[in-house]
Amino acid sequence: MPFSKEGKKFSSELRDDPKPSAMISQRGEKLRYIDFGYSEHRFDSISYVQYKFNLGFMDVLKLIDHDFALGLGKGTVQMKKRFVESRPKQVPKIKTVIQIKARPLTRLDMEFWGQYHITKETLSMYHVVPISYFWINGQRFKADLLAYAYCEYGNRIKIYQPLSDRKWFSNVNTHDIQGLYELPVMGSKVILTSSLKDVMALSESTIHACALQSEMMMPHPKAIKLLQRKFKEVVVLYDNDYDKDKNPGQTMALKICEKYNLRNIVIPERFQSKDPSDLILTHGPYVAYNLFK
Repeated sequence: MPFSKEGKKFSSELRDDPKPSAMISQRGEKLRYIDFGYSEHRFDSISYVQYKFNLGFMDVLKLIDHDFALGLGKGTVQMKKRFVESRPKQVPKIKTVIQIKARPLTRLDMEFWGQYHITKETLSMYHVVPISYFWINGQRFKADLLAYAYCEYGNRIKIYQPLSDRKWFSNVNTHDIQGLYELPVMGSKVILTSSLKDVMALSESTIHACALQSEMMMPHPKAIKLLQRKFKEVVVLYDNDYDKDKNPGQTMALKICEKYNLRNIVIPERFQSKDPSDLILTHGPYVAYNLFK
């Protein structure tokens, strides 16, 4: 990969990319590969190797074990490097199938969600299902003690394990808007925020909100037009990464607001809370309601 440093664009090796449009950027404590010229190419380190060499998840782990001489497992991996097409739309896709085994909500589940004042009824309304196992292309994985499936889009599922090093697995589309179907037909204001957890936390304070699949995505014009047809005002409420020099949440929020002429809501630094759910956790729903209303 012709990568030199974080935040600097380079030409993708997954497709013909004469004008460099790929970038490695930091998202939380992890690095993400983003191709701004081909929106479906957004990977973490595991899924990048999985896509590049056409490997299953377990084979990626074997390859990393071999390349770094970790000595954790046995066996070899047959790699089939993808042919780089001359046009982005001809890049072959891997269809990822995710299946789940649901389980009942437990006291630990409600303690986790309850700290954000998210109720059992709200989890059900947004199709958040606790799980004990999940399968990726037939490969079974035991879920963490706290593990959930976001099932709003039928067979397109996002797995969320909040206490795991690998929090996310998904086969959702980039244009899937989280919380869209739970919005009213019409309203005065809707908030575009960072995650479904924030959407649910805001809904408990009767604040309408929705979220893209990633905070680092630029909303499609059709998505903004759809929201503007339903609501008198669309406002942006992204993370305030006040403890980071680059503040990636607010950097992206300002880009969105500038492109679509939207208003930006910033959680004041004095609250020491980067997102709505953190604010509710540390200061309670009353403070959040008054700030965002």
